[in-house]
Amino acid sequence: RLALVFEDSGSMSLPDAVEAGGRKAVSRWTQALGWAAALDSVFADRTQELDILLLRGNGHEPLREFRLTDPVIPDPSHHGTDLGALVGQVHDRLAGRGARATVLVSDGQETGRSTGTGRVGATGPVHVVGVGDPDGPADRMIKDLRYPDAAYAGDEVVIEFAVDHRF
Repeated sequence: RLALVFEDSGSMSLPDAVEAGGRKAVSRWTQALGWAAALDSVFADRTQELDILLLRGNGHEPLREFRLTDPVIPDPSHHGTDLGALVGQVHDRLAGRGARATVLVSDGQETGRSTGTGRVGATGPVHVVGVGDPDGPADRMIKDLRYPDAAYAGDEVVIEFAVDHRF
């Protein structure tokens, strides 16, 4: 058994910069699912059977199992990621299920305070596969920026703005 764990947070829905040749970039989530489909087809051609368990989570919400053949695999929409807690959830889920290894697919955008225990021994080795452009678009933005039209040296200036999540 191989466990493929996909980070399920809003940052995985972000598209990366436009690819060479001007082709529209796909989201990190689409990249991750494409990678899983390719891996699945590689192992389908082998004579030895491999049970691949697909899980998605962000460490804040419960893990969810899914299949590549599901009619709809929704894009991630949860806010925040706690990778330590996510690995702990995977450990708890796989305890006694005979997983030989775990592969965590993530863009590495950990935004939550880690509460994970780091218990990975019973799940075999944990391999991390990164997806996405590390220099891609930010998932936060400044909006409603208000400032005075003019200011002079020594003036006290008030600037107002809001920080918003892209989703």
